[in-house]
Amino acid sequence: MKRSAVGVLGRFDGYSEVVYEVEGKEYRGRLLPLALAAGGAEAVLVAPESLAVLAFGSAEEAAEALERGELGKVFSERVESAFGARAGVVVAQALGATAEPSSARPRGQTRAFLPPLAPPSPFQRGPRGR
Repeated sequence: MKRSAVGVLGRFDGYSEVVYEVEGKEYRGRLLPLALAAGGAEAVLVAPESLAVLAFGSAEEAAEALERGELGKVFSERVESAFGARAGVVVAQALGATAEPSSARPRGQTRAFLPPLAPPSPFQRGPRGR
């Protein structure tokens, strides 16, 4: 059975590369779903409508694309262009606006430790199965 990895897309750039550890394996990437996709999972990103202005550059063009139902396609293309990976994109209604990233945000490599996607088997050995 193929796994799906779901995440939220907050912007199209400015993400640092991260090493994620999931079930004892390391995955490297700027977004967890895309990192897991390199290991065979299906990547799905939820993107708020408010990202449309960033994708199109103007509120008018964004509103027209929204009316035509093209945001998902455009967001998918932007993700592939920005991250070099494909992902399914689900567009969600959003309230508010997307803020520019803070210049105080730490740069460089970050290490994230995530819990297993499923409870460990009693037969599994490792940090949680000992």
